[in-house]
Amino acid sequence: MRGRGMAVAAMAIAVLAGCSAADDAGGGSSGGATATPTCPDTITPEAGTPEAAASAPDIGPFDAAWLCVYALGEEWTLAEGPAPIEDLDGVREIVDALEPADLLQPCTLELGPTYLLTLADGEDLTRIVVDAYGCRWARVEGEPGLLSTPDGVIGDLDTLAGL
Repeated sequence: MRGRGMAVAAMAIAVLAGCSAADDAGGGSSGGATATPTCPDTITPEAGTPEAAASAPDIGPFDAAWLCVYALGEEWTLAEGPAPIEDLDGVREIVDALEPADLLQPCTLELGPTYLLTLADGEDLTRIVVDAYGCRWARVEGEPGLLSTPDGVIGDLDTLAGL
């Protein structure tokens, strides 16, 4: 009987150790529920005089990401998405490359779609709007100022999201 009790105790320890290791996996810190990828039907265009962000954004850990693409009509209307992104390291590279915008940089004159990159840490969401036209500036929802994006950001986002 004693040998059987030890085996049960050893199995319980192994199972509990496996559970805690599974909770530690991934980049997020919440350990709770994960947000369901969704896209708002419309987004409001940014208005006012452009101003550069004071500093690069401090984007914390995230355990999920998805992309929504908006076309301009009377307002920015959802054209595609949500497109889940599995390569979170690729998203992290883009996010970490955001820096305060250079308002004197030359920009193109076309008008194209706008991308909404959503990062989820459990149910906490961070949304980054990226213009796929002009200067290809980005804005973190709820934070003031424009950010410059890395070269090729639109192509990278398309590839990461499988668009």
